[in-house]
Amino acid sequence: MSLSNQQFHTGGFCPLSEDDWYQFELTTAGTFGITVLQATVDETVLIEVYEAVQLEVSGNANPIPIESTVTTDLTQPGSVYTGTGEAGVYYVRLRLAKPNEEIPDGWYYSIQVNLCVSICIGKQCGDDGCGGDCGACNEGEICTDGTCNLACGDANTNLSPDDAVSLFVGVEAAQTFCPWVASTYRWFTIELPGEKQCQFEILYPKGAALKALLYDASILTNPNATPLGDLSSGVSLDPTLESLFFSMYTCGLGKKFLRVEAKDSGSASLDNWVYTITAKYTD
Repeated sequence: MSLSNQQFHTGGFCPLSEDDWYQFELTTAGTFGITVLQATVDETVLIEVYEAVQLEVSGNANPIPIESTVTTDLTQPGSVYTGTGEAGVYYVRLRLAKPNEEIPDGWYYSIQVNLCVSICIGKQCGDDGCGGDCGACNEGEICTDGTCNLACGDANTNLSPDDAVSLFVGVEAAQTFCPWVASTYRWFTIELPGEKQCQFEILYPKGAALKALLYDASILTNPNATPLGDLSSGVSLDPTLESLFFSMYTCGLGKKFLRVEAKDSGSASLDNWVYTITAKYTD
């Protein structure tokens, strides 16, 4: 007997040893739920779902269901089985686990199938429209309109000296680590106009750990170039921030490169924390 979507059908085991068969069709890939209810007798029922091809194989007297479940409480409403499948015809077999027990002959029940078409095409994550999901995002990502994106926003691109973000003398530049990953670098560059004293300061939240090194332009061609110096712990006037500070009496002409490194594994609260860099150039 064919089951229509969301329509209850009343059936019964008579005799009790008899199996009852039903069929339904998924017109496209999706999910289905099978609900079986019996109001008066609490009895164990086996619910088995088969693909059509399993029953069409010649001589296959004992087909193996693609899914099966056992329910022992049919007095409570709700789907006792849910599954997913491709488009096609499916068969449901109901049978009593112990048909020879002393229970009323002609054991009656109601069965309903709920069909739902998944809306996961073109989606990486999010609701599939059928009570499930289209996939899970990785740690540090969130699902936005079916696409997995970094929870911290746009990913940083200044991952090498060639892609360094430009700094400007006297301008406080707000930056983020996105994503926050230990032992990864962010690069910055500034053009110094003359042989004067230069200073760099980084302010960042307490609880994080940073390291920063200053290089000249040789870092562009020699990844093992010796740094001009490193930023050491400074004094922050804001009790919520840590400071890294560097001062050099004569910085020299030309471009300088600042490498900022995440020194710990971070935490959810620091995944997108903001730090600021200020470069000063004085007589």
